[in-house]
Amino acid sequence: MADEGANARRSRSAAIDAVRVLGLTAVVAGHAFADPVVRSALYPWHVPVFFFLTGYLWTSGRDLGTEIRKRSATLLRPYLAWLLLGGLLVLVVRLLTGRGVDPGMVGAMLLGGTHIDSPLYTFWFVTALLFAALLYRLLERLPIWARLAVPGAALAVTYAVPHVVAGIPLSVGVAVPSVLFLLAGTVARRYRPRIRHPLGSGLAAVAVAALAVSTGASRPVDIKQGDFGTPVLSVAVAVLASFGIVLIAEVVIPRLGNRIGAVVVALAAGGLLVMLVHPVVLWALGNDADAGSWPLFLSALAAPWALAVALRHTALSPWVLGVPRATAPRDVRSGRSGSGS
Repeated sequence: MADEGANARRSRSAAIDAVRVLGLTAVVAGHAFADPVVRSALYPWHVPVFFFLTGYLWTSGRDLGTEIRKRSATLLRPYLAWLLLGGLLVLVVRLLTGRGVDPGMVGAMLLGGTHIDSPLYTFWFVTALLFAALLYRLLERLPIWARLAVPGAALAVTYAVPHVVAGIPLSVGVAVPSVLFLLAGTVARRYRPRIRHPLGSGLAAVAVAALAVSTGASRPVDIKQGDFGTPVLSVAVAVLASFGIVLIAEVVIPRLGNRIGAVVVALAAGGLLVMLVHPVVLWALGNDADAGSWPLFLSALAAPWALAVALRHTALSPWVLGVPRATAPRDVRSGRSGSGS
């Protein structure tokens, strides 16, 4: 989701974008249905998969300055645009409903992360991914044990004081242990050519992850709250499920043809908007973490995506989607190699 603008002229992988679309659909479902079964099925992987993909598509050798510029264009710019729009929306609603201006609202918005209330509660993800990518860029030239030690130590601290780590402004605290998912994605990409039976391997990986979750051995993950589940095991399950889904997509999506692939790529390009805006739809429809319903879920999924598809063809696209404006049809590949990160 954060990688589209980085190499806009490269051909894209519909398989990787299908994983993004699946992850986004799962995120919306997780917010639309406040159900323990939904939580158990989706929370173990639906956010970690985006960090994993960032590592899986990692472009090595980039200097930190270039990384900052690229991530600012794909993540920070739309984050600020939607934060301003969302803040104005909340302010107008409060004034119209007679609740007045909350003096702490602006401060909470600036702090980001867990400090931002509904309907902007998914904004934490953007800054967490941003800082995780920047930290990983700083660590990439170190030996793998050092790249593992820094986020590993942060994970240990997070297990001990999750609320303290989660409360660090702009989700910088949870970004550090999340680097483990980026590292896992990079390692997975390196060993991907050695996997001779990706579909079987992917199904097996997902099955093992599902078994660990369904038996209660591995608890769900809620990165925003600093909850990384069962120590070590939940992180491993998230990585296993993410890699398994990628392997399955790399086999299945090419068989669906280029037309389906083009649709998937178009949807994935608007992913960041869907991530940030769908809670506003839920909020407007009166759900906001209630039991939820299928019409509510479908509305929260379809409305932001329709808006994203429309904005993709305007000059606003770089500002609100983090991707260049759509022009001529792009080269869409159904295989596994996607835009670099």
